[in-house]
Amino acid sequence: DDSAVVVRVLSHLVEGERHVGAVVVPEAAVELPVLIYSHFGEDGVSVEGTLFLLPLVIGARLDEYVLVIPSFRSQALTFDGVSHRSEGEPSPWVGEVDDGLAFLNVVLEMTPQADPERIVVFGMSGGGSNALLMAIRDPRIDGVIDFFAPTDFFGPFVMEILEDALLGEPQR
Repeated sequence: DDSAVVVRVLSHLVEGERHVGAVVVPEAAVELPVLIYSHFGEDGVSVEGTLFLLPLVIGARLDEYVLVIPSFRSQALTFDGVSHRSEGEPSPWVGEVDDGLAFLNVVLEMTPQADPERIVVFGMSGGGSNALLMAIRDPRIDGVIDFFAPTDFFGPFVMEILEDALLGEPQR
């Protein structure tokens, strides 16, 4: 949409490794709810792609919330043609949740426009699973917007992923 926003790429440490993420704040923001975008996939996340996707999928304007876009371990965050890669080994559903919550703490500390009393996480597929797990682990998170997350961790699809991971060949 035509909302004027400020994008900041932030760096922080998670378990001794450098991670990055982006926070998108409307230019005229006073105090707004926080929306965390939990992406999924080994290719990382694009700020521009996220700014295009979220208004289409959830119908909210970019000037209605502070957007938090964490990069998960071993993945890149791309903004304005520059790629910033987070350190560490891939860790779906455990490390990615740690990374998202650690970045939320950084954003709340450095972004006065972010209302710590109104936090929602959005994710699709594995990102939806991460969103659900973030909400379970952090009582500050008020809600989850989840599109088709795998939630039956004893079903054949997830059991195959776990078996591959235990054999040292994790799917990405």
